[in-house]
Amino acid sequence: MTVINSSSRTNNLTPLTQISTSTATSESTSKISTLASKLYLGPGYTNVPGITNLFYAPGELYDGIKATYRAYQIGDQEGIVENSLRIAQVPFSVSNALLQIAWYVLSAGVFFKILKDKILTITAPIPFTVAGLGLGLCAVETVLESIGLYRTIKFYNEEYPFDFKGLKESIEEKDPAQRQLKISKSLREISKRQLPPEIQNEIQSFLEKNDLSQTDITPFSETVLKSIEEKVYLSQLTKLHENYFQISPKKEKKIRDYVEKQLEGKTSQEKEERIHLITQANLQRYKNNLIRRVHPWLANKIEESVPQIIQNLQSPQADKKEEAMRKAESIFKDIRIQSQKKLMIHIIGLVALALTIAGLIVGCFSCPFLIPFALLMIGSGLSFVRYYLHCGFMDSEGWNFSIENCIPKPVKKIYRKVFPLENARPSSSTVALPYVLPGAQKPIAVRNYEKTLSRLNFRMAKA
Repeated sequence: MTVINSSSRTNNLTPLTQISTSTATSESTSKISTLASKLYLGPGYTNVPGITNLFYAPGELYDGIKATYRAYQIGDQEGIVENSLRIAQVPFSVSNALLQIAWYVLSAGVFFKILKDKILTITAPIPFTVAGLGLGLCAVETVLESIGLYRTIKFYNEEYPFDFKGLKESIEEKDPAQRQLKISKSLREISKRQLPPEIQNEIQSFLEKNDLSQTDITPFSETVLKSIEEKVYLSQLTKLHENYFQISPKKEKKIRDYVEKQLEGKTSQEKEERIHLITQANLQRYKNNLIRRVHPWLANKIEESVPQIIQNLQSPQADKKEEAMRKAESIFKDIRIQSQKKLMIHIIGLVALALTIAGLIVGCFSCPFLIPFALLMIGSGLSFVRYYLHCGFMDSEGWNFSIENCIPKPVKKIYRKVFPLENARPSSSTVALPYVLPGAQKPIAVRNYEKTLSRLNFRMAKA
């Protein structure tokens, strides 16, 4: 495996002592791939206090524990911290909901004269306890949202190169003074990035050409600016690939030294298997970090396309370079849009939490009932807005909104069970079934499919 040094990596090694050294390499890799395919990214909504948390909390606790264990298996520190915080929310969430129900029951009992008024005096601390637990829940959720917001901003500033559209438009400016001013401003913005020295030198050289006329600027810009854009894309894509899909030579040496120490006296085959396993776990951890920033579909797209783009950007063939430039531009456009969507979602989540916290605090003091009620309702409403934006936008390319992704999975499962024939209706395309030897028993899946198809044909014939 060709590796490139990445100085940004300081994570600890993944010991993976829970997996036997005698495990086959292919089985170990398969296990790690399974952990990757089930990466938990949270429920999608902002967790605010409410009675409905009694319904959601058990599932969130189960998902959080499962995700924390999977993160532990590959040493995924981000996953451990994130999911541990989700687990820490559950006691606040459940206690808050139970006490709310208890208070409503007591209040209803007094209202209908089933209980004496004195009971409300005895249980007067309950509303303040409810508010305190709600504030605790909001505090943990605020930390989660803040981590996501900080992570998104940092990733965007480090990985998104520059929007060259404004730079290209500056070149077409007719007024030489304005043109030079706009071009200089754009190039200085590019030079603020951590770029290789040769790119910085080309930018500086271009900035020194302050007396170019309209006829001179066009050929000069076509050569120099194209070269700058090409090298910036190459530099940023290489950095992106190093950070999330490669093991540096330094890290590779640490893995080998660790295995030699831990498996002293073992065979070389066992050591190589453990090295391979730890390497795969570390690579998966890096990819998980990228998935949390851009979502699975874009992480997979980057993993599959970037190596070829990097290779073609260095090709001497002009057509390959042009195609690679277009693909690089598309990758960075996707990164920009995904980052903007995540920023919007995290900000909405933080606003929902701020309003909820304000409502809980105001509710503890003597004030009109409508004020805390309105604040809490708006906060809860924004929580659901965040959920629909997260589900509808993040798994879609560009700014496309998918309504289907907003339907909860349990609802989809129930629908498929209630309406199995409608879901099994064949499409216009041919369905490929496994070949079965004459006289052999057909697989269960084939037999079930044929039964469903015959029932459908029977219904269509009756209709």
